[in-house]
Amino acid sequence: MLPEGGLVQENILDLPEDNRPELINDRGRQMKAKPIRRLCEDHGMPQLFARPRTPNDNPFIESAFSMVKWVPEYPGRFLAHHEANAYFARYFNW
Repeated sequence: MLPEGGLVQENILDLPEDNRPELINDRGRQMKAKPIRRLCEDHGMPQLFARPRTPNDNPFIESAFSMVKWVPEYPGRFLAHHEANAYFARYFNW
């Protein structure tokens, strides 16, 4: 699969450039590599990095994502914003 495969599959490239999501990642070598940077530039997607010298940012969000995904009712994918909003409204109350 081409690197753009996920962008095409999720219809990201059909969005106007100013509506495309921002890619926020850590400062790891693979995320700062030229192919990733070029992919973002070629498709008009801003690439942002986590704050420098704050190693505790990433583990907390990774832990939260992991916990969300292990809840039995987690659908694995949301087809619309209202589905995600409804799911997380119940999740946060839980």
